[in-house]
Amino acid sequence: MRSAQQWFAEYGESHQNPINKSIHWIAVPVIYATVAGLLWDIPQLQFMAALPWLNWAVVITVPVLLFYFALSFPIGLGMTALTVVCLWGGQWRNAWVFPCGRRHWDCSW
Repeated sequence: MRSAQQWFAEYGESHQNPINKSIHWIAVPVIYATVAGLLWDIPQLQFMAALPWLNWAVVITVPVLLFYFALSFPIGLGMTALTVVCLWGGQWRNAWVFPCGRRHWDCSW
């Protein structure tokens, strides 16, 4: 597996423009939050319904966080904080999450 420094070096090669870098500071967390919200809306399997907090967003973010912790402990902590905020926000979702999430996804890309 590549190290965090290798990922950042590759990112730095393709992202030289300061405006592009600034946009990524906003767009990447929005994309992450949008994916968490969209995963939250996938119907639960029957065994998942017994645990109200267990949904596809939680299931998918576990290996994602393990990946970030394998890269770097500080990056893992930062992504854990972002994930907690996203999952906390998922609890307060309502019927407009999918269309709103889809718009955020489109705009962020």
